[in-house]
Amino acid sequence: MIDFVLRSLIGVLLAQAMPSVVLAAQPIYRCVEAETVIYSDRPCSAHASTFEADAARITVLEVMQPEASPSASAVPRRPAARDSNDGQARAKHAAMCAKLEQALRNIRSTMRQGYGAKKGTRLNERYRKLAARRRELRC
Repeated sequence: MIDFVLRSLIGVLLAQAMPSVVLAAQPIYRCVEAETVIYSDRPCSAHASTFEADAARITVLEVMQPEASPSASAVPRRPAARDSNDGQARAKHAAMCAKLEQALRNIRSTMRQGYGAKKGTRLNERYRKLAARRRELRC
């Protein structure tokens, strides 16, 4: 019964979201059974009444398409000197990321071995700092 009510409710919500032209094509029936109102595409009982949706309450949202982004040829090219600096910056970033990853790997390796509580606390703190730094650099 609950499944039928849920499906009926979904049907009504979808029907109300459609334009009134579609609503005129298929009638919606309203039934009252045991103090429960049920909306359906088929008559629920002999006492089912036809439900008329209020077209004034139906809102149709028209989505505007985003404007096309400029093509790659329209974007001005940076000077070659800056490209070499970008290459050096990328290489430095990659080296820093590799260094952080190696340090994290070493800490994980050490944590798999036996250690005391004090050393474990230091390892966890160091690991958290390095992981945060890696996220900060977006490695």
